[in-house]
Order: sequence, then C-alpha cells, then structure tokens
Amino acid sequence: MVSAQPILKSSEQGPSRGTLIFGKKLDDAQVRKLSKIAGFSASLSSKPKPSENASPFRVKTSNEHAIKGILILNDLNGDPAATLSVQSKRIIYQKGQQAIFAFLITLLAVGAILLLALYFALDHLVVSRIVTLIETIRYIRQSDRLSARVLARGKDEIGGLAKEINGMLSSLQAYQQQLSRQAFYDPLTHLPNRLLLMQKLDEITKKQDGHTAILFLDLDGFKEINDTYGHACGDMLLVEVGRNVLRQLEEGDLFCRLGGDEFIMLLSNWANRTELLGKVHAVIREISRPVEVESRDVTVTVSIGISLYPDNGTDPEELIQKADEAMYRAKRAGKNLYDFYAF
Repeated sequence: MVSAQPILKSSEQGPSRGTLIFGKKLDDAQVRKLSKIAGFSASLSSKPKPSENASPFRVKTSNEHAIKGILILNDLNGDPAATLSVQSKRIIYQKGQQAIFAFLITLLAVGAILLLALYFALDHLVVSRIVTLIETIRYIRQSDRLSARVLARGKDEIGGLAKEINGMLSSLQAYQQQLSRQAFYDPLTHLPNRLLLMQKLDEITKKQDGHTAILFLDLDGFKEINDTYGHACGDMLLVEVGRNVLRQLEEGDLFCRLGGDEFIMLLSNWANRTELLGKVHAVIREISRPVEVESRDVTVTVSIGISLYPDNGTDPEELIQKADEAMYRAKRAGKNLYDFYAF
C-alpha cells in the first residue's frame, strides 16, 4: 500500500515544497495480523470482481450471522488493484433477534398465564356453576324430589337462572302437593280417601308384621239430617265428625272417608282385644256427641264393623269387605253398635 501527501507549511497554505510518499507492504500475513488485532475476519484479493468496481467501498450481509465490508484498493494510476474484505459477526442484529425472541417468549408466557387465569375464572364463575346446575337438575329429575333446590349464588345471569329454576321447582312442588291432595284426600273433610287407604293397607299387609284392626263406620240417621236440614248442614256435620274422630287417633292410625257417610279407620296401636274395644267405644262416644251446626245441635250415632289383619285375611279388599259385612250386622242389631267379622 502506498500513500502520498503534499508537503505544506503548518498553515497548510502556499505552494507545495514537495511530496511525502510512504508505503506499507500488505500481504496475507499482514491481513491475518490485522484480523487478530481487530477481532474480525479479513482477506485480501488481488483481483477485484467486475461487480465490485462500481463502488470503492460497500457493505453487505453475508448471511444472518455475519456482515461483510469490501474496500477496493487502487494503484498509483487509480486503477483497481486489490480488494480488502472484512467480515464481522452481526452482533447488534443477533442481539436484536435475541431480544425479539425473548420478548416473544415473555409475551407467550404472559399470554399463557392470562389464558390460564381466564380459564380458572371462567371455570369458577361459569363452567363449574353450570355443571352443578345440570347435576342438580338431573338429580331432581331422577329422584323426583321437587323439594330439592339448585345453588343460587351471584347476581349474574347464571345466578338469575338458578333463582328462576328454584321458583319453577317451588311452583311445581306446590302443584304436585295440590294434585296429591286431590288424588289422596277427600275434598270436603280433607280426610284421606279410598286411594290412600288402599296404599296404607297394602303397606301393612306386605310387611307381614303386627296386627291391624279395620273399622268400617257408617253414620246412623245421617239421611234424615240431610232431608231435614239440607245437604249443606249434612256436609258441615261430616266435617265436624271427621275433626272429632281425628282427636282420638294415635300415631300410625288412619281415618278415611270412603264417600257419603261411610268411613274406614285403621288401628294398629293395641295389644289385645280389650284395649282395642276401649278404642272402639271411645270412637262411638265421640261421634255420638252433639255437634253444633248452623246454631243447632245435631246428633248422629255410628255402626261399626271390625275385621282383623291377619286373622281375617291378608288381602286389603277382602279385609274391607269383611268389615263392611260386620257393620251391616251391627246396623241390623239396632245401630250405634259394633260387631266383629265372624269366621
């Protein structure tokens, strides 16, 4: 390499006093030494490529990891004589890539955490509550327990839906109870009817345990009261008779109205016939007491027929029929009496 500079005064003015020429031999060994000192790769080529002649110095990227600088060295005549190539790592580019990669990783991690948090929030606030709602509704449907309720918490749409479902269940439960009363209870006296009586008798006979007395009751003189005072008075009398007899019952006993002035009573809490007869006499006395209806005292008596389970059979219909036969014998014997079914 050769360089020439004019010799001037220190003021750099005036004519040149001469020319200072200095040179440095630049070969592959010097280039390697330069590379070692500078910390980058350098190479010297004595034959510049035609495409490199356009610009004495330019920079280009070799690949995504390195950048290359090319310097055209001219001879004393100004013609291209050699090419000095310098290649260095793209440190800034690589650090930028690393920074972008780290940013993307951080962004993905934050996004994953947010999605996970959103999932748990949705699971707690929405999914788990909907699953609980579905499971409770399935349980109610399978068990037919309209008294059960779904968990209603929160003031959002799901909480509102749960409250509406509970309201619907309350309405259905009330309607079911109303239907049950219509199906199993007498609308006038509100006593159990024949359907509930047969269910109770069926339970008793299937248990095959203990004993039960079936009392068939028929009021004496009820038709005359209806004819004399009217059906409204007769209905009020039936209601009062039902209330009075219910006071004589113990837990496990049952008093039903079959229709008209006929009733059935099931008595299970007795140890022997003497104790049973004491209960029968108490019922007769209770029904025979005067009842005030429309400001007048009305009196009826009762004829009672009695069959015993299991002594007189185990079939519910058969037991009722036998008690009915015994009741008619009591009426024929003079009314206001009781009679047991005779084998």
